[in-house]
Amino acid sequence: MDPFAWLSFFLLALVAIATPGPGNLNTARRAVQFGQRRVIACIVGNAAGILVAGALCTSAFAVLIAQSSVVGQVISLIGIAYLSWLGLQSIYKNEPIEVVDASVSSYAPKKLFLESFFLSATNPKGFVFYTAVFPQFIDPLGSRIVQSFIIVVTCAVISLTTHSIYSYFAAWTRQIFLVPARYRLFRQITGGILLCIAIGLFIDLFAPF
Repeated sequence: MDPFAWLSFFLLALVAIATPGPGNLNTARRAVQFGQRRVIACIVGNAAGILVAGALCTSAFAVLIAQSSVVGQVISLIGIAYLSWLGLQSIYKNEPIEVVDASVSSYAPKKLFLESFFLSATNPKGFVFYTAVFPQFIDPLGSRIVQSFIIVVTCAVISLTTHSIYSYFAAWTRQIFLVPARYRLFRQITGGILLCIAIGLFIDLFAPF
């Protein structure tokens, strides 16, 4: 891959991934709830979701999505439904902020990993980004597999870095939310934002072109 092409892609992906969205917001809310160390599972899960989704969109699966609008819509609806569920859970489910040691927490790292993985892997905006942007940076004269690998790994590394930064600053605010009423309000606000994002994605999905 041409170094200039990679740099151009890196800058574009950095803006797309670092811009606040459902993945970043989910990592931030979990960092407030559990602290930065526990949220590592979220960060890794999000990057793993990007690797899987990106790999699918650079393979023959991308052709299937491009040729069948139904397949793309089904994948998008699954992501929207999951995002909506996370938003409603944040608003209505009673999950107090944890101030105890991670070893006695009832919320397993595996659950945090899978939560972020599924959110990232089914993100409708992510699929649009992968299928529309990736081909623009593939040199037809070079190895498609190698270039796709570089592009997907670049996105995963950016995700690991930016989500780590989000989690650091979110965890830093934990002291503010140790008051139950404040933390409950925080959960309701973040849940509402997740729901608004899901509604916006749903409207975009079926809006006339």
